[in-house]
Amino acid sequence: MAVERRSAFAQPLKAEANREVVAPPAIPREPTAALPPYRPPIQWQFILTDKDYVPQGEILNAYERKVSKPLSKLDNASFRVRLDNPFSNQLMECNGYIKAYRNKKLMFFGPTISAELAADDGGAAIVVNAISPGWYFTKRLAGAQPEGTIYSTLTDRAHIFRAEMQEGGEWPEDHGVRADASRLSSGSAITYTAGPYRTVMDTLNELSNSYDGFEWMIEPVENWSAQNGILSWQTGMFVAAPRPLGFGTQRHEAIFEYGMGQNTVKSFKRTITRDSQVNRIYHVAQGLPIINEDDDPSYHKYKLLSEVAQIELTDETLRRQFLKENLRIRANPRQIVEFQPHVDPNTAGLPQFGVDYGLGDRVTFRAAQGDRLLLDTQLRIWGISFEINEHGTETGSLALAEEQ
Repeated sequence: MAVERRSAFAQPLKAEANREVVAPPAIPREPTAALPPYRPPIQWQFILTDKDYVPQGEILNAYERKVSKPLSKLDNASFRVRLDNPFSNQLMECNGYIKAYRNKKLMFFGPTISAELAADDGGAAIVVNAISPGWYFTKRLAGAQPEGTIYSTLTDRAHIFRAEMQEGGEWPEDHGVRADASRLSSGSAITYTAGPYRTVMDTLNELSNSYDGFEWMIEPVENWSAQNGILSWQTGMFVAAPRPLGFGTQRHEAIFEYGMGQNTVKSFKRTITRDSQVNRIYHVAQGLPIINEDDDPSYHKYKLLSEVAQIELTDETLRRQFLKENLRIRANPRQIVEFQPHVDPNTAGLPQFGVDYGLGDRVTFRAAQGDRLLLDTQLRIWGISFEINEHGTETGSLALAEEQ
């Protein structure tokens, strides 16, 4: 006879299965800080071209690479290579161009202007310096005729320079810089005589440096493609905007902090300078009364600092408005801050060039030493430099200042 065999554990297991399961109480945990968004490493490439802009190849094993981009000045680049570099002979000829790319974006394009070979017990190396194609402005003449080039009707300052750079100057077609009229403007229109026989760079400085002049940049232009070869002889685009604050915008999200908050700054230097300070300013115009404006608080604090404004205005209201605006910006000493952000681009909160800020933008800078707040202000970016070491790590340095 068959005997039914039952496990002694069957019923308890069934009862256990039917019982309601209660989850254990959750263990309290500290909130996890959000990780900063991942940013891929910055990649730089330095390319050598011949004098006709034909690429010769990437300059590998270069070290102490640097690219600097100031506002209203010429960009420049430099690097070192060992003597056994494949391009050492071409670099020593000093008759080519350097193109520098940051994450495949062209950041610099200009002629080599010096190459220095130095040797010691450690070996031999070549130091190469390149500069913006605007360097040719120092080697070309504007108003190259006995009476100069006369602009007898009121003409925008930036448009006068464009005409001298592209048409009125000496051999303008091969220096590589062009200008689009739609991207040119200054603070005033004037009558002017270019030259006679002055450099194009002197003409640029004279037209741009006054308060009613303009800020300028020369943007690098790609003129080569693998499919089509040389696209044009243009290497730079000259752009201009009225002073002050011609380029850039307010970037509220770009905050740099030293010794506090996100602590995104490694080191900084703050300078107070009085080189352009003034608290009494005159305007003298032929056939019109001499007028002046004063800033009394500045006068009582710093003593008298006088200047004559250089501007062609005849309207009384505009003359006084110009003087008052000059005093608003220049009555007190000017503040300049230079700093170096942390190297790691993934540092939480570190603003990124080309994304969170650019040349000419206004950003926030704060600094503290222990419990003492040293600085909390809005400043404008006047220049940025990139240094790239032999491992490809980029270190940025920014120059900031108050309105100029």
